[in-house]
Parts: sequence; C-alpha cells; structure tokens
Amino acid sequence: MKFLSSAAAVLFSLLSPIVHAQPIYLSPQTLQFDTLVASQRDSLSFFVVNRSSAALTVSDINTNRQVYFVRDTAFTVAANDSARVRVYFQTNQNVTWSDVLSVENVGANGTLPLRIRGTARFTDPLYTSTQGLWENDLKTALLNLVNNHTVLGYNTARDRMFETIDDPTGVDTIECVYTGRRIHAATRTEAQNQGFNTEHSWPQSTFNSQDPMVSDINHLFPTDEPPNSARANYPFGPVVSNITWQNGGSRLGRNPNGQIAFEPRDSHKGDVARVMFYFLIRYPSNYGTFMDADQEFYLRQWYRTDPVSSKELLRNNAIAVYQGKRNPLVDHPEFIDRISYFRSSTPPAQYPDVAVSPSSINFGTVAAGDSADWRLLIMNSGVASLTISSIAPQSPPSAFQVVSFSNTVPPDSFQRVVIRFKPTQSSQTYVDTLRIQSNDPDEGAVSVPLSGSSGTTSVAQQVTPECIELLQNYPNPFNPTTTLSFSLPSSSFVTLKVYDVLGREVTTLINETRAAGRYSVEWNSSNITSGTYFYRLSAGTKTEFKKMVLIR
Repeated sequence: MKFLSSAAAVLFSLLSPIVHAQPIYLSPQTLQFDTLVASQRDSLSFFVVNRSSAALTVSDINTNRQVYFVRDTAFTVAANDSARVRVYFQTNQNVTWSDVLSVENVGANGTLPLRIRGTARFTDPLYTSTQGLWENDLKTALLNLVNNHTVLGYNTARDRMFETIDDPTGVDTIECVYTGRRIHAATRTEAQNQGFNTEHSWPQSTFNSQDPMVSDINHLFPTDEPPNSARANYPFGPVVSNITWQNGGSRLGRNPNGQIAFEPRDSHKGDVARVMFYFLIRYPSNYGTFMDADQEFYLRQWYRTDPVSSKELLRNNAIAVYQGKRNPLVDHPEFIDRISYFRSSTPPAQYPDVAVSPSSINFGTVAAGDSADWRLLIMNSGVASLTISSIAPQSPPSAFQVVSFSNTVPPDSFQRVVIRFKPTQSSQTYVDTLRIQSNDPDEGAVSVPLSGSSGTTSVAQQVTPECIELLQNYPNPFNPTTTLSFSLPSSSFVTLKVYDVLGREVTTLINETRAAGRYSVEWNSSNITSGTYFYRLSAGTKTEFKKMVLIR
C-alpha cells in the first residue's frame, strides 16, 4: 500500500475543512451576539454576496427560533454586488440560543445557511445561578434560592398576612381572593369575626399541617368561609358542568374529565398557578400526590392567561420581608418555559425537530442527458440528534436522485443534501416528491415537491459548477458500494483516492484530466474490512477530504 507523506496530516486536514471561494455566499457565515440584558433587543448584520454574472433573487429568509427574526426577507442582489441583512435578537430568558438562518434564493442552486448564537442575562444578581439552566437543573437552582426560609409559625404567619401582606395599602381592607368580598379589619381576629379564614392553596391535610409548609405565606390567602369550605381539598381546574357552588366568578363542579374541581375567579387563576408551582419547587415531594398531570395542565394554562400583576409583585415583596425568600415564578414567570414538569423529576424526552429549506424545488429546464444539482438544507432545532433513515424520490425510477447526504444532524445544526435532476428525454415535464424519513416524532416524514423540464439546451439556474466541491458519499455508512461525487468549474487534472485511518492508500479511483462538470464514481469495497475511510480529491491546486464508514 502507498502512504501519504503524513497520516496525521490527513486526519488534521479532515478536521479542518477547506473553504473555497463561492460566487454566491453569505459573509460572515456565523453571527455571534454579545451578551445582552434579557428582554432587550440587539442586532447584527450579514451580507448576501453575489459575485456571479447574473442577478440573485432572495425569495425568503427564515429562522427556526422566534428569538431571532429578520424584517427584509425578499429582495434582489445585482450581479457583482451584495445586500446587507440585519438579524434581530431578543429573549426574556437568561440562556444561550443557537439557530440556523436559511436564505432561500434563485441563483445559488440551494438554500444558504447562517449559524447564529446569542446569550442573554438577568440584571438581578439573585438569579445569576439560573443562567443557562433547564429542567431539573433549573428546579434545583430555584430550590436553593427558596429553601430554608424564615419559618414564622402558623399564628404569626396568618397575622402578617391579614395585617400587612394582604392589606398593601394600609387601610385595613381585606379582600377574598375567590369571591372579591371586602371587609374592614385591622387584625386576623377582626377578619375571622367577619367570616374570613385562611386558604391553603396546597391542602394542609396532605402534609399533616406541619411546618414549614403550613405557615408558608406564599400559598396562604384570605378567603370567605363558604368558598374555603367549598374548595375543601379538591384540585384546581376549569368547571364545565354540575356546578354545586359558585360566587364572584369562582365555582365548584366537574372539570372536562368529569372530576370534581374548584375553579377560582379569573383574577386569581395565574396567582394560584404560580404559588402551586412554587410549592412544588420548595417542597418537591408532591405531598399527597396532590398534583397530577391534569391539574398541572390546567394550571399552566392559567399561568399564561393571567400574567403577574402589580398586586402579585407587591405581595411577593411583602412576603420576602418576613420570610426572607422570594417566589421566583413571580419575579421571572418565564421560568415555566424551561421546566416541562413541576410535579415530577422525570426528565422530559429529548427529541429532534426537523425543518427543510426550500419547501419545494424547481430545477427549470435542463437538456436531456445533462444534469443540474440543488442543495436542500435540512436543519435540526431540537435537543437530540436528528437521524435520517432515508431520503429518496417517491416514484423510482426517477429523473431526480439524491447524490449525497449524511444520516445524522446534531442539535442546532444542519446538513446540505445534493439533489440531482437528470432528464433522459427531451421536451418532457418531470415531477416527483422527495420523501425524508427521520426520527422526529412530530414530523417523521417530510415531503418536498420536485419539478423540472427537459429541452435541447439547458436554462436551469446554474449548470456549470462555479467551484470545486467534493460531496459526501452516498449512502454512508455503506456496504459494499457507495457513490463519490464531485464538481469541477473548469478542466483539471484530477485524482480521487481512498485511504484508511492510518493514511495508507487503499485505491485510486480517478487519475486523469476531466472537463468542467459534475462527476460520480461508484466504489466497490468488497475486498476490504469494515472501518472508517477517507477519500481525497485533488484538482489543480485544490484538495478536499471527506470521511466515510464501511459497515459489514
């Protein structure tokens, strides 16, 4: 076997792909935002550069995450010119967001990708420990913030609630959170003498009325005795039938599942949702398994439809004065978007999220026997790797074929799949549908309509390649045959060789002068063992490497 001058040089070259000048490209190819304050807005720009001799039409620009957006999404870039595009970044979360922006166009023979990354932070130092955390890690950080609060004892806690916390204006007016009835009372005793008592949002019977739960003011509220008795130990939820008690917008009856439930008036729905989820953060045991999937589902709805009010903020401030700790879900209600389950520590399933660009491909007119390539962008905005099990035209044999693709797309990443149109007869219209099968549970099969026509000459967007390009072999992994494809913009002396992981030459597939065009070579590996191999294309002064895997 022949060896390269340095096997290590091969491997390092593969890890650092060579970038060649393209006639149509994005500059830069990555946007990195400086860390900004959450909820503020920042922007960066990139350029769509057109060095070709024809105008470039940008038909759409998309992002996968709503934290990034572009205002100007359709325009034309004149030949040998460029256009500036501004990307905006805004998020209310103190996390880092990665995304892939896609520029759909007519002229570059495929969607152009741009990587984006941005981070936001909170200004309040209390929540620094939550930076970048999700799910159980975030719940643990929040528990550390609310744990070990000052325990007042049940009597003192109720005194503070009636006398100060729920009398924020200091005029001795107490309001029932369920009915809205107001009384004039300066002390707990005066309030109780007028039919008020203390509601435990999380039923105290589930934890045997023990401290610190029973006296935690976060989930205690002043109420009339009738709604307090009506609510009893029933879960919260929407009441849609069999109403047995109602007053002031609150009611007791049956929820959509036929279970007895208590529905508070609209102005208290978000409040009770945030204190119930606070309780699960502060006391993760889910006492009495009181919180089930249905109740959490309804509370999440109320959490969003009834946002934090100024009254709720004042109450959080007042409780912190006496208990020394705050309810994080009042300070930062957006935390709910980073916690899938409050009732359980079971981590949520990790899924990929597939997106393709463009949604359809028209190759234009290509001469019979000639071919045109289009690069389809497949993106994964999920949190697990996207596994592509197959990409193929729906109606084989077809004038459309997949030249190259990789089976795996990591989270927040992409791959470009080369689709080739090669008509065999002139004066024909060709249509088909490309089917992409993956492990995305919500969209396991994606369909991309394909179309093109044939003639005696080609008028497709771009027939002659504009640059040297070595494509990923297809299929990969393979056994025993695979196809290696490459493009030449001009006539060149070409060598295409295969090497093993030690840099030893396995075979030479091409060693001759080739005219400008697109080429595919089939390699049969029947006589070699399973493993990782590298193939190298040299044309003129340019060299490119790719990796492939043989699995017996």
